[in-house]
Amino acid sequence: MRKELKLLLAFLGGIIFASCQRDELSIQSSIAATALEFKTIPLTRFADQSFFDAGDSVGIYSVMWVDNDNPRELASNGNHRDNVPYILLDENDSWESPDPIYYPVSGRYLDLYAYYPFSQNPMNENAQLKVSVIPDQRNLKHYKKSDFKAAISRKLRVEDGPIHFDFYHRLSQIKFELIPGTGVQAEDLLESEIKLKNVVTDGLYSYTGGEPDLVYPGTIRDDIIPCGTLMIMDGKVVGQAAIIIPQSLNEASTIEVSIYNKVYTADFSRQPAFGSGESRVISLTISSLGIEIETEIKPWDEQPPVEEKEIIGTFTVDCPVGAMLFFYRMQ
Repeated sequence: MRKELKLLLAFLGGIIFASCQRDELSIQSSIAATALEFKTIPLTRFADQSFFDAGDSVGIYSVMWVDNDNPRELASNGNHRDNVPYILLDENDSWESPDPIYYPVSGRYLDLYAYYPFSQNPMNENAQLKVSVIPDQRNLKHYKKSDFKAAISRKLRVEDGPIHFDFYHRLSQIKFELIPGTGVQAEDLLESEIKLKNVVTDGLYSYTGGEPDLVYPGTIRDDIIPCGTLMIMDGKVVGQAAIIIPQSLNEASTIEVSIYNKVYTADFSRQPAFGSGESRVISLTISSLGIEIETEIKPWDEQPPVEEKEIIGTFTVDCPVGAMLFFYRMQ
């Protein structure tokens, strides 16, 4: 696996950094030299490794200040470094890049803008990141890659010590719970298939006001199928979650629950607008008379981790909520 990821690093290096190719030996030599222009920023430590798998990658934009009194704004291109990928090679927190970021020897500060998951062409001309969710999130990897996260670390110099990135969820999460009503048993609800119908699946994200806090919904609409396996807990059926773009819903947005050959449809359009970093519990009471909907809104990071399981073949895996990412400078 490690050998395959090394090959992936080499491939990415050839595509993204063809104009500045360097093999491993020449990089080590330049680091050891006294007249080097930059020092590397190794990315080596995550607080919650369960969120990331070998082969996952983050993208980083590095912006160098004009001088140490005047910061520079992030641009779509032409920054100190643009969209540098760092890839997790193995479960030992070993992160590498085909062309790592270096500090300027001038001593000028760097601002770092990071995001997950990495994309080859992530920004538009207004320095906004293009984001999207995968409609069918039943596959655990699709659920994870729909969980767009971002972080900023500012005013950095090599002598300041470790870089600390807090990655925040920038999209919205929905957790579903199904409540048996008149004429319906909880065991019947275990056979449910849930869909969010006609919701926006793309958008633009801006690093604004010094903090990453804005997502603008786009125009592409699709149906979203959540991740996880349904189970009975305290008389309710729980265990599935989905990630969506923060948005206001329209009259065509619904929740569809299919049980055997019967389809229940709940009006989803009257829900309050979904906010960035928000987790919402959607409670659906299903009875012989129809379906009723209630909601509870909480900050995403105050929610406990999703512990329910998704069954993929003969393997059982978690559908995690998130992680905090730490980066450390080379001493």
